[in-house]
Order: sequence, then C-alpha cells, then structure tokens
Amino acid sequence: MLCLETKKQWWGGFSVGWVKVVNKNPDSHILAHESGHQVQVALLGDLWIFVVGIASIIRYQIYEHNMNIRKPYDYAWFEGTASQIGHELYLKDYN
Repeated sequence: MLCLETKKQWWGGFSVGWVKVVNKNPDSHILAHESGHQVQVALLGDLWIFVVGIASIIRYQIYEHNMNIRKPYDYAWFEGTASQIGHELYLKDYN
C-alpha cells in the first residue's frame, strides 16, 4: 500500500484503491482509518466504489459542511468498519 502525505494540515485523508493520501503529519487514527478503507477495497473489489466510496465522499461533505451533526464520523457503518479494521490490523486496538 502506498501512502502519500500532502502539505495541508488537519483535513484527514482519502483512499483510492491501494493508494491513500493523508494530511501533513497524520495521527495514527487517520492512518489506521484510511488503511481500513484499503482493506475494504481488497475485500469488495470493484463494488467498493459503489458500496463504500461514493457513500464515504457524500458522508464527508455532509459532515464537513454541517456542524450540527451530533453523531460521530464513524457512526456510518462504512466509516466505522474502516476505523475498526485499521485499528485492529495496524494499531492492534480499537475502543
């Protein structure tokens, strides 16, 4: 898996197949979460873009532009499972 780091800070990241792009100096949660999306790609193959990818893009836009949302970002199943997979495989923990 390839990880590219941008010069922008504090925006998170995204995954496209086996490549993940993250903000400058990402924390372990962002790296684990995006790695979880990469595992989802491996499991779902071409269906990933329809089952997870598009939904994740929409979720991010809604979450970023609507600060009234009370539920955590990982509340959506496709985001929560990405974090859980990433934490269990790469950080060996998940709370």
